[in-house]
Amino acid sequence: DEPRFRITANDHFEAHFGIVGFTMPTPVSDGKHVYVWCNTGVAACYDLDGNRQWITRLDTDHLSYGSSPALADGVLGVFLNELYGLDSRTGELRWKQHRVHKNIAAILATRLAGENVFISQPGEVIRPSDGKLLFRPRGVTSGDQGWSPPVILGDTMVVQRYGVTELSIFDFAGCEGDDWQPKLVATIGLPGEVSRKPDGGCIDRWTAGSPLVWQGLAYQVDIYGNLYVVDLATQKMVYRQDLNMRGLMHYNSVPVAASPTLIGQNIFVMDNQGTTLILEPGREFKVIARNQLDTQLERDWPIPAQETLAYAPPIADGSRLYV
Repeated sequence: DEPRFRITANDHFEAHFGIVGFTMPTPVSDGKHVYVWCNTGVAACYDLDGNRQWITRLDTDHLSYGSSPALADGVLGVFLNELYGLDSRTGELRWKQHRVHKNIAAILATRLAGENVFISQPGEVIRPSDGKLLFRPRGVTSGDQGWSPPVILGDTMVVQRYGVTELSIFDFAGCEGDDWQPKLVATIGLPGEVSRKPDGGCIDRWTAGSPLVWQGLAYQVDIYGNLYVVDLATQKMVYRQDLNMRGLMHYNSVPVAASPTLIGQNIFVMDNQGTTLILEPGREFKVIARNQLDTQLERDWPIPAQETLAYAPPIADGSRLYV
């Protein structure tokens, strides 16, 4: 049924489809069911034995990058050019929020000010029950301002903009009603020289990874494998460091995409070629270990024999890491 199912894709998505695909979004589970979202506009629910409970196709005028779904208050939040809320029991569409029109990577489900909410990648706050947009940071536009979801710590949201170069901190304590006005605690910008190359030219310090906030410091890694550590109290950069990763960079690939991850008492940073750097947290750069997974596949591409690994952070379970 080509007229129905051959949906127009925007040029940018079509050019990157080989690496992105339709099933980039990570499934989400409530412990009893697994909910999947494909960025062809298809959502589905399965029990833990693999039996499908429901499937829903949402109409869309064009395809674009997908986002991982979120689950809150019996609503599955999914994004494709706008935010949709599906009944998690039946898959029926409960609402759509057209004002949330820019999102990359993930929708988050969390609690702020005592309420369950969805959070978009730019830091918008949405009520799951009816899709009401409770808060939007100033300056959120349709242009590309960042790729990574915010970090939620209690009633505090830490959100990046323009890669690693700007961090905003919002305090949502006491927010209520339909129009939330959180306190803007700080907007922290990195020094201007961070965005300069050795020859004086400009470079965008984009990141696909969310910041790691730990013991008053924020750790950020740009796509090139440079680490930036910021003191949230003084709002100053503590240090920056080239991590000498081995990531692969080309049109469909960035060397470092995974968020810095705290596992035990150490920080793990991974590139897309299987390099893992283990760091000691703190105000000085200290490497605990460096490990390499050397996995290569021969293929007829105009790039060396490489296999892209580890766009997502490692998952820890006891003494094991899953990549």
